[in-house]
Formats: sequence, structure tokens, C-alpha cells
Amino acid sequence: MANVNITDMPDQLFEKIKSSAKANRRSVNSEIIAWLEKTGQDTLDAEELLVRIRSNRERLTGVFLTDESILKAIDEGRP
Repeated sequence: MANVNITDMPDQLFEKIKSSAKANRRSVNSEIIAWLEKTGQDTLDAEELLVRIRSNRERLTGVFLTDESILKAIDEGRP
């Protein structure tokens, strides 16, 4: 296994990690590893993100702005 040293960690962040480690009954080192592993799992590729966005958009109802409606509003506001 590799070793990593972290320098200049902000005190607030260290306290947050310590608190989280205590709540999860882990060492600070194990908690940092858990955070890093979770971060790696949260990444999405662009295609997956677009699928989620399109799916959410289909469920929305209401008024949506188009380029045409924005330009019309701008023109109407001009003297």
C-alpha cells in the first residue's frame, strides 16, 4: 500500500474529518480513505449526465424560455 502525507490541512477540515471518523467509528486515516473512495464513485460521464438532465427536463412543466422569447422580450423593452 502507498503512503501519503497531507500538509497544511485547514484546521476546520481536520476537525470535520475527526468528527466524521468518530461518528463512523473509524480512525482519521480510515475516514480520509472512505471520503476519497466515495468521491471517486460520485463521478459521472458526460453522456450519463445528459441522460439524467433530459429525463428531469421531460418531467418539468411550465414556461420555458427560448432564444426567440428572450429576444422578443428584449425588443419589447426598447424605446
